[in-house]
Amino acid sequence: MMDLSDNFFEYPEDGGFRKEPEHAVIIDFYYGTEELDPLHELDLALADRIEEEGVGVYDGHEINMDGTDGRLFMYGPNADLLFKAALPVLTPAYFMEGAVATLQFRSHEERVNQIDIEIPVRNN
Repeated sequence: MMDLSDNFFEYPEDGGFRKEPEHAVIIDFYYGTEELDPLHELDLALADRIEEEGVGVYDGHEINMDGTDGRLFMYGPNADLLFKAALPVLTPAYFMEGAVATLQFRSHEERVNQIDIEIPVRNN
Protein backbone atom coordinates (compact mmCIF):
# COMPACT_ATOMS: atom_id res chain seq x y z
CA MET A 1 0.00 0.00 0.00
CA MET A 2 1.29 3.47 -0.94
CA ASP A 3 1.83 6.01 1.83
CA LEU A 4 -0.20 9.04 0.71
CA SER A 5 1.72 11.39 2.96
CA ASP A 6 4.73 10.98 0.66
CA ASN A 7 2.80 12.86 -2.01
CA PHE A 8 1.53 15.66 0.20
CA PHE A 9 4.61 16.69 2.14
CA GLU A 10 7.71 17.80 0.34
CA TYR A 11 10.58 19.11 2.39
CA PRO A 12 13.55 21.12 1.14
CA GLU A 13 16.86 19.30 1.15
CA ASP A 14 18.17 21.50 3.96
CA GLY A 15 15.27 20.42 6.20
CA GLY A 16 13.57 23.79 5.92
CA PHE A 17 15.98 25.57 8.25
CA ARG A 18 16.96 29.05 7.26
CA LYS A 19 20.65 29.56 6.66
CA GLU A 20 20.77 33.33 7.02
CA PRO A 21 19.41 35.29 9.96
CA GLU A 22 16.22 37.18 9.19
CA HIS A 23 16.23 40.88 9.95
CA ALA A 24 13.13 43.02 10.41
CA VAL A 25 12.03 46.60 9.99
CA ILE A 26 8.93 47.44 12.01
CA ILE A 27 7.48 50.93 11.78
CA ASP A 28 5.22 52.34 14.48
CA PHE A 29 3.09 55.30 13.44
CA TYR A 30 0.04 57.37 14.37
CA TYR A 31 -2.54 57.11 11.59
CA GLY A 32 -5.40 59.24 12.94
CA THR A 33 -8.29 58.20 10.69
CA GLU A 34 -10.50 55.25 9.88
CA GLU A 35 -10.12 55.93 6.11
CA LEU A 36 -7.77 53.16 4.99
CA ASP A 37 -7.21 54.02 1.31
CA PRO A 38 -3.97 55.99 1.92
CA LEU A 39 -2.62 53.13 4.04
CA HIS A 40 -3.50 50.55 1.39
CA GLU A 41 -1.78 52.70 -1.26
CA LEU A 42 1.33 52.77 0.92
CA ASP A 43 1.09 48.97 1.34
CA LEU A 44 1.14 48.43 -2.42
CA ALA A 45 3.95 50.91 -3.00
CA LEU A 46 6.11 49.34 -0.26
CA ALA A 47 5.52 45.81 -1.53
CA ASP A 48 6.46 46.87 -5.07
CA ARG A 49 9.56 48.81 -4.01
CA ILE A 50 10.93 46.07 -1.75
CA GLU A 51 10.33 43.43 -4.41
CA GLU A 52 11.94 45.61 -7.13
CA GLU A 53 15.01 46.17 -4.95
CA GLY A 54 15.20 42.47 -4.06
CA VAL A 55 15.90 43.19 -0.39
CA GLY A 56 13.13 41.22 1.31
CA VAL A 57 9.37 41.16 1.68
CA TYR A 58 6.72 43.56 2.89
CA ASP A 59 4.45 41.62 5.24
CA GLY A 60 1.64 44.14 5.63
CA HIS A 61 0.30 46.31 8.40
CA GLU A 62 -1.77 46.24 11.52
CA ILE A 63 -3.84 49.16 12.70
CA ASN A 64 -6.11 49.78 15.66
CA MET A 65 -9.80 49.48 14.85
CA ASP A 66 -10.30 53.16 15.65
CA GLY A 67 -7.60 54.11 13.12
CA THR A 68 -5.14 55.50 15.63
CA ASP A 69 -1.87 53.59 15.95
CA GLY A 70 -0.46 51.29 13.32
CA ARG A 71 2.56 49.19 12.43
CA LEU A 72 4.21 48.15 9.14
CA PHE A 73 6.24 44.93 8.87
CA MET A 74 9.15 44.17 6.54
CA TYR A 75 11.57 41.24 6.61
CA GLY A 76 14.79 40.37 4.81
CA PRO A 77 18.43 39.37 5.21
CA ASN A 78 19.65 42.97 5.81
CA ALA A 79 17.62 45.49 7.82
CA ASP A 80 19.75 48.42 6.64
CA LEU A 81 19.11 47.69 2.96
CA LEU A 82 15.44 47.04 3.64
CA PHE A 83 15.03 50.39 5.43
CA LYS A 84 16.94 52.28 2.72
CA ALA A 85 14.72 50.74 0.04
CA ALA A 86 11.51 51.61 1.91
CA LEU A 87 12.45 55.15 2.92
CA PRO A 88 11.61 56.92 -0.38
CA VAL A 89 8.11 55.40 -0.22
CA LEU A 90 7.60 56.25 3.45
CA THR A 91 8.73 59.89 3.58
CA PRO A 92 5.95 61.38 1.38
CA ALA A 93 3.17 59.79 3.48
CA TYR A 94 1.64 62.42 5.77
CA PHE A 95 0.93 59.84 8.47
CA MET A 96 4.61 58.94 8.78
CA GLU A 97 5.24 62.19 10.67
CA GLY A 98 6.64 61.15 14.05
CA ALA A 99 6.86 57.50 12.98
CA VAL A 100 9.69 55.36 14.33
CA ALA A 101 11.34 52.52 12.44
CA THR A 102 12.82 49.74 14.55
CA LEU A 103 15.56 47.88 12.69
CA GLN A 104 16.13 44.43 14.18
CA PHE A 105 19.33 42.56 13.44
CA ARG A 106 19.22 38.83 14.21
CA SER A 107 22.50 36.96 14.52
CA HIS A 108 23.19 33.28 13.85
CA GLU A 109 23.02 32.79 17.61
CA GLU A 110 19.47 34.22 17.46
CA ARG A 111 20.43 37.30 19.46
CA VAL A 112 18.53 40.39 18.38
CA ASN A 113 20.06 43.84 18.35
CA GLN A 114 17.93 46.76 17.34
CA ILE A 115 18.02 50.48 16.69
CA ASP A 116 15.20 52.99 16.42
CA ILE A 117 15.18 55.66 13.72
CA GLU A 118 12.64 58.46 13.35
CA ILE A 119 11.24 58.65 9.82
CA PRO A 120 12.04 62.01 8.21
CA VAL A 121 8.89 63.34 6.54
CA ARG A 122 9.07 65.27 3.29
CA ASN A 123 6.69 68.19 2.98
CA ASN A 124 5.37 68.27 -0.57
